[in-house]
Amino acid sequence: MTHGEVLHLLRTHGPLTRKDLLALSRLSRTTLVERIDTLQQLRLIREGRRGVAGTGRPPVLLEFDETSRTTLTFDVGAAHALIAITDLAARRLAVRELPIDLTGRPAPVLRKLVTAGRQLLETASPDGAELLGVGFSFPGLQGRVDGTIEAPAVLSHWDGRPVAEPFERAFGRPVVVANDAHAMAYGESVADGRGRTVIVVKLATGIGAGLVVDGRLHTGDSHGAGQFGHMRVPGLEEDCTCGQRGCLATVASGRALLRRLAPYGVTSLPDIVNGVVSGDRACEEALADAGRAVGTVLSGVATMIDPGVILFGGTLGVLDPFVDAARESILGLTYPRTAQEIHVGRTVLGDESAVTGLAAMIVDSALQPDAVDHLVAARPDGAA
Repeated sequence: MTHGEVLHLLRTHGPLTRKDLLALSRLSRTTLVERIDTLQQLRLIREGRRGVAGTGRPPVLLEFDETSRTTLTFDVGAAHALIAITDLAARRLAVRELPIDLTGRPAPVLRKLVTAGRQLLETASPDGAELLGVGFSFPGLQGRVDGTIEAPAVLSHWDGRPVAEPFERAFGRPVVVANDAHAMAYGESVADGRGRTVIVVKLATGIGAGLVVDGRLHTGDSHGAGQFGHMRVPGLEEDCTCGQRGCLATVASGRALLRRLAPYGVTSLPDIVNGVVSGDRACEEALADAGRAVGTVLSGVATMIDPGVILFGGTLGVLDPFVDAARESILGLTYPRTAQEIHVGRTVLGDESAVTGLAAMIVDSALQPDAVDHLVAARPDGAA
């Protein structure tokens, strides 16, 4: 068992005593001592509290060191980005919201994000904590080339953009690129901690979804999973921005709601939010209709995959008229046995779901066993 595999044991089963780790790893005592010493030198594990006492002194527990390194994450939306520093348990150490405009040219937006990220690291990163990696989420798909994105038609000037490059140059660390709803779903799954099947639907300007099964993010064979807004709805014929007709997004996305509410002077998503807060009937009815449409489509998805949790997030997805109508449709139309077990509600982490998910993705990628073994081999002394 390699150094990376020993660390994986501690991350998934720890904290553990040396005796427990010896039994699980099946390594010789001498080899295990070397593995532990090396991982301690790399500040990947540490001695924690003492275990339960037996006949003698309680044994010391070994645990994954979640504080020795940090992640830097950028959750990018149409009008703002949330930038966060977290520890390796995805606990947020510092957060900053930055106004941006994705309709503008990509290069200035990326430069603005890099500058803000540097400033946050300089002012809020814990002393002695090394940056492990960078995460970037976007309302589009991972590109077919690593580090790029496949943007929706309304943001076509971002399509194919190598978004990872400026962050790699600026911070000298690997960059994880993810769909925003995927990152949200993974963050909510991490927060839930119970390994349940989790669906998260984000409703803002568009509609996206993420699915986590048994603690693992499902991205699909082409990494195109979660394009929930482009599921076809029988009876709908309106043209969609994706080039198809009758997509759910044509009646339930933020763009669709703004078209519907334009005669009432509603011109932005904050206008819809304010309308709901003030009890505006037109805004409430529009959101309820969107919730029923989304819930109807989700009921088929739920019947197929039997999730334990369905959560809604995004600027509009957390509003009462939408959530209440979606819940009613899901629970009323899903196969009864499945419906009895589903929790339907809002995201637990709110606006910070995606940065939590990105942080967890960074840790999973950078500390997989092969990556840790490479880190061990690359030490200045060359010891393995």
